[in-house]
Amino acid sequence: MGSRWEPNLLIQETSVSMTIISGYYFFIKLVYFYSLVRILIRFDPMKDHVVFLGVIYAIGVAFLYSVFLLGLNSPLERDLWRERVLKTFLLSTAYFWLLTKFEEGVIFWTLLL
Repeated sequence: MGSRWEPNLLIQETSVSMTIISGYYFFIKLVYFYSLVRILIRFDPMKDHVVFLGVIYAIGVAFLYSVFLLGLNSPLERDLWRERVLKTFLLSTAYFWLLTKFEEGVIFWTLLL
């Protein structure tokens, strides 16, 4: 008799696609963070610019979040977007600063992991 719309099937497909998109988002975010940490470790002049690296990382994560997740979520998520970007900036800047402060030794390798 023709196709029938089933809400449960739509919810399952949306859940699976959202899981795949979220996984892709976190993978890109991890690779981006790894590349910035590698730049920080490899090039000595970047050790003086941890705030710049924090800004670059926060902008990149904000862009990825807006492309992959913000358009798919409800408007309530959009209100938390600025708060999430600010937290990302503060945490990444603190992490980069700690990496430069403890350049060698056990604490450096613990932070790197």
